[in-house]
Amino acid sequence: MAKASILSIEPFAGGVPRLTRAIYDLLVQAGHTPQVVYTDAESTPTRRAELLPYFLRHPLPHRTLKLGMDCLAIPRYPVSFWQSWHLPHWLARGALSAPIRIATSGAAHTALAYLPSASRLPFVVWLATVYEDELIGRADRDAWAAGILADSALMQKLRHLERQVLDGAARVWALSEYTAERLVQFHPTVSAKMEVMPYPIDTTQLAPAVSPPAERNELIFVSRLQDPRKNIPMLLHAFALAQAQRPELRLVLVGDTPTAHQTLLAEQLGIRDKIDFAGKLSETALRQRLQTAALFVLPSHQEGLGIAAMEGMACGLPVVSTRCGGPEATISASGAGILVENDNPTAFAQAILRFWQEPNLRPQMSESAVKYVAQTLSVPAVQAKMYASLSAIFPSYFSKN
Repeated sequence: MAKASILSIEPFAGGVPRLTRAIYDLLVQAGHTPQVVYTDAESTPTRRAELLPYFLRHPLPHRTLKLGMDCLAIPRYPVSFWQSWHLPHWLARGALSAPIRIATSGAAHTALAYLPSASRLPFVVWLATVYEDELIGRADRDAWAAGILADSALMQKLRHLERQVLDGAARVWALSEYTAERLVQFHPTVSAKMEVMPYPIDTTQLAPAVSPPAERNELIFVSRLQDPRKNIPMLLHAFALAQAQRPELRLVLVGDTPTAHQTLLAEQLGIRDKIDFAGKLSETALRQRLQTAALFVLPSHQEGLGIAAMEGMACGLPVVSTRCGGPEATISASGAGILVENDNPTAFAQAILRFWQEPNLRPQMSESAVKYVAQTLSVPAVQAKMYASLSAIFPSYFSKN
């Protein structure tokens, strides 16, 4: 048994916390004691009047339990966003010196705190995207991301920091073939240590309904509605086009609270009463919605993998997705969905309508989806791949049997 550190971002919502949970569970099963180290940006107040009481309560890193994981939360001090990546090294050096070290993040910069280690211990970094791709995906409706992209000096620094992490890692796990290709395009020297490591889907919990409904008319989307990369406005326009031809269709949006622009657009398109802004759902409630829906819809500008769509596939849902990166290889390989060009509501609506125009299409793709997830993305399949990789990097702590 050995101590392990998992260096990550806020472990409470989105795809990265799922990666963190997956590696945390594997380490526990292997007999180790992992601890998640993260900068507590979500809990740090933004109003000045609340900052002093917060820092009086949490002047230093504090231990907490999140999502059933032992965590070390580091206060988010008022420094620049790129300086905050170094906070764990300055404030939690002891925790980060564990012999097993793994970083889980969207982009590589979170792992910067592993670099200035006196011990030169190896680490693995599990990534969903190239940071520049993430910024580009946000920039259309995010002034902050657009401003960073426009600052050539800052972008050069960010690319350099990303390269430092990739060069320093013993192994780089890319969430999808797309992510691996993009990382190598930006940083060719990383190819020798690159490995595609998808998110493991728990097929014991996520599976088709035992007694499926006779009629399925719901389209479902699951993710952060306020993330500009998810391109919800395009989805609303596409749904309006599809719903005009199939009035029985409904759209379920699961995630955070919709923006004012999204609710206003739904009203302007005349589809507000056909949309269920379901908010955050429990795992049980989400599984039930996935099992009774007709399709999973993914309108994103950019995705590293599209974990929620893969979970929909496990429940037997075909996917209609834009060509936004990670989902492309999965959907092409599985034959479990339709890919359309990015930001084209007409093409997206036509793809949706095909499932009502061709009655055999949904059951065929549903069967392909379930089969692909079981063989390629299930917990046993991915954990075996993880374990083999960790055995090569940390041979003293993982047997090769």
